[in-house]
Amino acid sequence: MLLESFETAGEVIVQHYSKKSILSLALLLPSSVFSTPFGSYDARTMAMGNAGVAAANLSSAAFYNPAMLALQESNKKKFHITLPILAINIADQQNVIDDLKNYQAAPSNSLQRTEIAKQMLNKPFFAEIQLGTVVAFKTKSYSLAINYNRHIGASIKTSASDLVTYLDTKLNVIGLDSQELGFTLAKSFHNNQNRFSVGINPKLVSVTPFSSSTLATSVNASNLDFINIDSSQNKQEFISLDLGFAYQMGAQFRAGFSLRDLISQRYVTAEGERIRSTPKARIGVAYEGRFYTVAADYDLSNNDPIAFESSSRFFSLGTELRFYKIAKMRLGYLHNSADSSNPVQMFSLGAGLNLFGAALDLTVVSNQKKVLSGAVQTGFSF
Repeated sequence: MLLESFETAGEVIVQHYSKKSILSLALLLPSSVFSTPFGSYDARTMAMGNAGVAAANLSSAAFYNPAMLALQESNKKKFHITLPILAINIADQQNVIDDLKNYQAAPSNSLQRTEIAKQMLNKPFFAEIQLGTVVAFKTKSYSLAINYNRHIGASIKTSASDLVTYLDTKLNVIGLDSQELGFTLAKSFHNNQNRFSVGINPKLVSVTPFSSSTLATSVNASNLDFINIDSSQNKQEFISLDLGFAYQMGAQFRAGFSLRDLISQRYVTAEGERIRSTPKARIGVAYEGRFYTVAADYDLSNNDPIAFESSSRFFSLGTELRFYKIAKMRLGYLHNSADSSNPVQMFSLGAGLNLFGAALDLTVVSNQKKVLSGAVQTGFSF
C-alpha cells in the first residue's frame, strides 16, 4: 500500500514525460553520448562526474552508498528533504537521432531515404527520465532516510525486413519502468581519530518491462503513443537491498564500497524480450578540505544495458568548491571504459545555492559543446 501511494504520486508528475516526452527530448536534443551509470541522478553527484560512493551527502547517500549517511560532519544540519530530483538523459553514440530526422525529411520512395535507412539500420540509442525524493535525518545513534525513485529507460533500435527499399524501417523500443521505495539505516563506529560506518537500504521495488515498434516515418515529438507502458502486463514486485561501507581517516580522507541491487532479477516484456538486472559494485575515495571536496569512483564490473545500448563501466572524478557556505560550483569527468573501441568521455558542470536552509542545484553534462543531459533538484535542511 505504501509503495502504491508513492506510485500514484509519481505518476502524476512522470506520466506526461514518460509516455510523451522521453523520446521527444531525444528527437529535439543534439546528438549525444551517454550510458546508464551506477546509482541515481541527483544533481550534486551528477555534477561531480557521478562520484558519490565516498562523497555523498544526506540527499544522495541513499542512492550511492548507504553508509555515507552516517559519516556526515557533526556540525552539519541534522534533517534534510530533497523534493524533487528530476533528471533527463539521452544516449545516441551513433547519431541515430540526426539520421532519423534526415530520413523523415527525405522524399518518400526516394533513393536518399533508402540510403539514410541503410546508414541507421540496427543502430541503437537510449533515453531515460528519473524523478526522486529523499527525506534524511540523523540521531545520536543512527542515521535514517526514506527515499523514493522512479526511473523510466527506453532502449531504441531501428530495423527493417525489406532490405531493398527500406520502406518498412521501424523503431523498436524495449524498456523498464521501475519504482523503488527504500528505507536506509546507517551506523558509524569510532576508532581513535578514525570512523567506520555500515549502511543498508532495503527497498520495495516495482518494475514494468515494456516493448513496442512503429514505422520510423510516423514517429515525431507529438506522436509517441506507441511507447505504451501498461502496468497490468508483466509487472513484478519484490524486495531488494543495497549495502554500503565507508571508512574515514581523520577529518578529511574517506574510502567507500557500495553494492546496489543485491538481488538479481530477470524481466520479460509482453512480446517476450528478456531483460536482466544484476548487482552493481563500486568503490570510491574522497578528500574533503575546508572549502572543497575531491572524489573519485570506479565500477568493479560492467553494468548490463537494458537491451540494445552498450554496457557501461565508469571511472568518475569530481570536485565541489564552496564559497562562504552559500554558493557551490562543481566540476566532473566521466569515462566509460566498457567499450574499448569506442570509449566515452564526458564533462559535467553544476552549481548550488543555499539560502536560509533552502537549496537549489543544477547540472549539465556535455561533450564536444553539446548538451547531453541535465538535472535539477531543490531541498531544505535544518
